Amino acid sequence: MILIGLIRKLSVLRSTQAAIGPAASSLAQFVFSYTLLRILPEREFGIFSFFLLATQFSWGVSSALFCAPLPIAYHSPKPIGARHVAALQAWSMVFSVLSAAIFVFFALLLGENGSTSLLLGGYAGLALIRWFARADAYSRNAPKTTITSDIIYAFALMASTALLFLKRQYTPQLAACGLCVSAFIGLIPFGTVFYRQQLAALKGHVFLAFREPWRQHGRWALLGVITTEATANAHAYLVTLLSGPRQFAPLAASALLIRPITVAMNAMTEFERVRFARDYAARHITEMLKGLHSFRVVLAIAWLGSAGLAALIFVTRPHLVFPSFPDLRPLVWATLLWMLIAGVRAARTPDSALLQAVGSFKSLAFASVSSAGASILLVWVVLTQYGPLWSIVGILVGECLFAWNIIAIRHRWQQAQEGHR
Repeated sequence: MILIGLIRKLSVLRSTQAAIGPAASSLAQFVFSYTLLRILPEREFGIFSFFLLATQFSWGVSSALFCAPLPIAYHSPKPIGARHVAALQAWSMVFSVLSAAIFVFFALLLGENGSTSLLLGGYAGLALIRWFARADAYSRNAPKTTITSDIIYAFALMASTALLFLKRQYTPQLAACGLCVSAFIGLIPFGTVFYRQQLAALKGHVFLAFREPWRQHGRWALLGVITTEATANAHAYLVTLLSGPRQFAPLAASALLIRPITVAMNAMTEFERVRFARDYAARHITEMLKGLHSFRVVLAIAWLGSAGLAALIFVTRPHLVFPSFPDLRPLVWATLLWMLIAGVRAARTPDSALLQAVGSFKSLAFASVSSAGASILLVWVVLTQYGPLWSIVGILVGECLFAWNIIAIRHRWQQAQEGHR
């Protein structure tokens, strides 16, 4: 009751409601990944973890190119705004199809069979369509549709996970099928009207209308996503490339414990970014700053919950969660590092969402360039000298540098707004 009263007092109830769907998805994804940890061989778990990470990267690219400019386009004067919305809808569909094909190719390259590769590609494509549909619903001020989709997706994925135990057939094909079917079911709440609009937008002249969103926001947002991915996940790509999926498996296993806060950060960004954009268009700067504070409070609560859960697991039943790892000391150190990283990310996420809403994509892109370089260099040095586990230190240093840059940019923006009053 005290926690609920605090949240209400800080006027973050709408944000908390928006987090219900993502929280359900986070729980389902955690249970699914935990199930894979228990039932798949270490190499297969490493491959699936890498693909789930790559899927999240594709969501980031989609957010940069299509989702982030979407609320700006919706709030632009017609007919220019309508053309930009149609262009974003068309290109997001093309991107989903191309991404599915790329995922199939890389799954085959890593040694998965044809059916598993097709299912992984299908999941990647469908998940991207759902990701854009979520952003579109938020931009149209229909958050309940997005929350419903998240909850339905979560139930479908939990049901798929339960079937893995009931069938007693622990195969990568069944796991990939569960992902694909869950993503498809999660598309249902958005209705046929949305998909008809996307298909109707697939016209040549509409594609050309993407030039303006690309020039103003997309190219800088894309650079920011790529450098942010390098800052956050350089270890995943370098460890998998240099040491193989089996060596990546322990890092992915320990990272499961920060999955709830990571999903919460992504989902809250999608929701709050639209509200920031709406307030900025109305020049309600004070409301934006209040929302920034509330955003931080919600993420702080989510981080404390995740850290508490991780501590409880290691103190009580660690082998129940990590049955394949007899030596828990590396996992404890890895989890501690991941929690520090999650805390740094939670500190800069609200500022990043605000800067996206006001169109500061160029500043955001350059903020992550230096941190990306630091992460890649430090991860490579530590990986070659001390092994995969301590490569996470390189990620922590890069994240700290990135957070420092983001907060400084937001502070300068706030000072500029106060100077115009």
